[in-house]
Amino acid sequence: MLHVWNYLPFLLSLFTFFLIGTIVSGFYPAVVLSGFKPVAVLKGKFRNSRSGAMLRKSLVVVQFAASIILIAGTFTVFRQVQFMQGKNLGISTDYVVGFGIPNVEKDEQETHNTKVNSFTEALRNHAAIETVGGTSNLPGGDGADINSTTNSIRIVGMTDLMEGTTYVQYNDEYFLDAIGMQLLAGRNFDRNRTADTMVVMVNQAFLRRLNIADIESVLHEQLQLGEDDNNDKYEIICVVKDFNRTSLKSSVEPTVYSPYYQPPNVALKLNPERYQEGLAYLQETWVKFFPDAPLDYTFLDDRFAVLYEQDQRFGEIFGTFSGLAIFIAMLGLFGLSSFMAVQRTAEVGVRKVLGATVPSIIGIFYKDFLVLLGIAGLVSIPVTYYGMNFWLSTYAYRIDFPWLLALAALLLVIVFALLTVGYQIYKVAILDPAKTLRHE
Repeated sequence: MLHVWNYLPFLLSLFTFFLIGTIVSGFYPAVVLSGFKPVAVLKGKFRNSRSGAMLRKSLVVVQFAASIILIAGTFTVFRQVQFMQGKNLGISTDYVVGFGIPNVEKDEQETHNTKVNSFTEALRNHAAIETVGGTSNLPGGDGADINSTTNSIRIVGMTDLMEGTTYVQYNDEYFLDAIGMQLLAGRNFDRNRTADTMVVMVNQAFLRRLNIADIESVLHEQLQLGEDDNNDKYEIICVVKDFNRTSLKSSVEPTVYSPYYQPPNVALKLNPERYQEGLAYLQETWVKFFPDAPLDYTFLDDRFAVLYEQDQRFGEIFGTFSGLAIFIAMLGLFGLSSFMAVQRTAEVGVRKVLGATVPSIIGIFYKDFLVLLGIAGLVSIPVTYYGMNFWLSTYAYRIDFPWLLALAALLLVIVFALLTVGYQIYKVAILDPAKTLRHE
């Protein structure tokens, strides 16, 4: 929570909220009080007037409606973030480390490729490292962190040209094992096959875009980009299961996977029981092969966690404002219940003389406040439903609106309110009737 207070936009919003609230809270009473007639005020007519009572009740409803909306919204945001972080992505990111390979000048590329091959082979031969795969784009990047083409595309003899964006990722034959990508049909790339320079894999989302249900039917068919019949054709050798490579705000993109055996990024799967040993060996081997370049690695699950930091911060800000809102509402209710208790002190004394018990007296006061809280609930729950459903609609993968959490927010506010009111009323209800009857 502390890092929220280091977030400049939040601090500016909080300061603006405080400034506006201060001006409004001071300006409105000044305007209202300036319109009072001194004689009426001195006779106490305004405090018992219908307009004064209506104003007080309206403020209670607004305060508690705002509290319910903010608390229910906070619950919803955290539930959505929890859902995204717990959802199966379709790949395994546990103990998988990602890092980039240093770039070199074009005339040094051949020597560099040999060095990279020796580097990755040395890593594969260590017992603490399970797999070393290469890719053009590591999972856990943002929406733009992948290659794409807007050329029309078709499967020759099976589909017409289809317009739209197709995403392209370049992998070697080890990458699938490194992140646990699942093959649904077909085979993996094979660098020892000369023909495997003109092959591709596709995912389920790609086939859905082409309206193909039978994944087996596309194996060994030819994929072609562009309208020219003379364009290169690529044999489809595999269909892989969909996986989320980025935030769950986005749906799985229709993707084509092409073979590339010198990719710029590495995904390294560590042995969970020896991962520290594996990391140490990675750093040691890196220094041996690339002494002039720093090793900048990250765990893939941390890359995905970063994607949800904004949502988590949003939830924390929501939670902070919820706390402030309910605190302000409690202060207002504390003052209002004190005012009402003092006003009705004589009434409480009469009721006690006539045999009313302390619980029954508290119940009478509770009835008035429960009506106000009920109105606040009727206003706030629909607002929360439509507002949070609009926010959730921006996610391709989302929870249903959490009605139970919304009701929990309502109950939480009711409990706080009843405790605050009950404390004030109880202090008056236990007084000796002989004293309370002399109050007026």
